[in-house]
Amino acid sequence: HFRKLLNDHPDYVAGYFQWAQLLVRLDEVDQAKPLLETGISVAVRTGDRHAAGEMTEFLGSL
Repeated sequence: HFRKLLNDHPDYVAGYFQWAQLLVRLDEVDQAKPLLETGISVAVRTGDRHAAGEMTEFLGSL
């Protein structure tokens, strides 16, 4: 569902973070990292500094 959501709405920043958090809970950290990197780029591009900061912090904790 997350894949379709982000394909349809690629600027929906929260989707990247939520999907990455789910992947980490499922012990799929290697899949979560590039998703977070993309989410951070989208957040910066769309001016969502708060989300970019949260995702950067989360990525750093992995």
